[in-house]
Amino acid sequence: MRQCEVVTRLKDNDGNVLFNLEKLPTILGKSCIKEWAYIVHDQCKYEADEIKDCSTYNIGDLKPEHVHIVVKFDYPYPFKYIAKMFDLGENYISRINGKYEDALIYLSHRNAPDKHQYAYEEVKASFNYVEEMESIANKPDIDKILKRIHAGEIREFNKTLEIDHMVLNKYKRQIEDGFKIRSEYLEATQQDRNLSVIFLTGESQSGKTSFAKLIAKEKKLSYFVSSSSNDFMYGYKQQDVIIADDIRGSTFSLSDLLKMLDSNTASTVKSRYHNKFLNCSILILTTVLSIEDFYKNVFSEECEPITQLKRRCQTYIEFTKSHIYISQWDKKKMKYTSPITYNNPIKGMYIPKDNLTARDVETHVADLFPFLKKTDLAELDGSDFRPVEDEDKLPFN
Repeated sequence: MRQCEVVTRLKDNDGNVLFNLEKLPTILGKSCIKEWAYIVHDQCKYEADEIKDCSTYNIGDLKPEHVHIVVKFDYPYPFKYIAKMFDLGENYISRINGKYEDALIYLSHRNAPDKHQYAYEEVKASFNYVEEMESIANKPDIDKILKRIHAGEIREFNKTLEIDHMVLNKYKRQIEDGFKIRSEYLEATQQDRNLSVIFLTGESQSGKTSFAKLIAKEKKLSYFVSSSSNDFMYGYKQQDVIIADDIRGSTFSLSDLLKMLDSNTASTVKSRYHNKFLNCSILILTTVLSIEDFYKNVFSEECEPITQLKRRCQTYIEFTKSHIYISQWDKKKMKYTSPITYNNPIKGMYIPKDNLTARDVETHVADLFPFLKKTDLAELDGSDFRPVEDEDKLPFN
């Protein structure tokens, strides 16, 4: 082993020396030892689990003085060699199975708050123990971050909000592996899911994508808008809502689409470098095609009936710029219900009530092109300039 802890009493109950501290500098000075630290614990007290089979001591009695020595070697050494080096039995030597840092911290009991807290200055070391403890205290707990990732508390889309940027840079590989393991865990354990699928159709600029985002925002859910490239899932980072924007037939086959839209069975979706597990609760499809035309134009040669697509899209919404028409899939009748009409909320949110005026244009130009100077029409000779007085004749009207 390359790192170990040595713990032994200094004297027996009769006062006989069991371990001579005066020999310690010579032992720790051996060339095979890379670094070391030790402390004499003289204020430790017996706890309940330490006196179960002993009537000699009571809970709270002071323990005999004992020394804790933490050692790191240049190369691995067997137990018997280390025991011989310290002139002790092998039972006094233990391997440090956890973090070496934790063993160093335990010398002063900072990671054992119920025990007596020793001053840093009481620890003797081959390095500056005080500075090392301060450095460890200020060091980010990467294990705690990874546990939060594995628990789903930190997800890829919000990692820059949850994790300090310097920590992200320093532990990039470990954090990326953490997200990968989380995804693999979900894929292995999440066999079922409760997915809501919404099909949005309507003319361009009627507000389909904005409405999809509004659904997520109103529910306080994160959302991902799909890539327009052939890699539909490029950039997906485990958001709660997936918006398959302006979906096209070239994106995937009908069988892949049906698998992705299945509201009960969890699945992965093809992506360029590796398949991605869908960890979302809502999936929204937007297209200018009705569901019938979408199926006919995109999957007309597929063997699956259109019912397989329709029944997965439980909510069907048709858009116009002024109204939306919402239907729900009726499992018993195996068709969509008659639509209910609602006002299109996007029209009032994004379309201004008033037309732009000449003053609005001037303000816009001044902000965008502050170096331009407006022409004084009175200074023109009029030979080759004729201003347009009627706003309806402007080229952009």
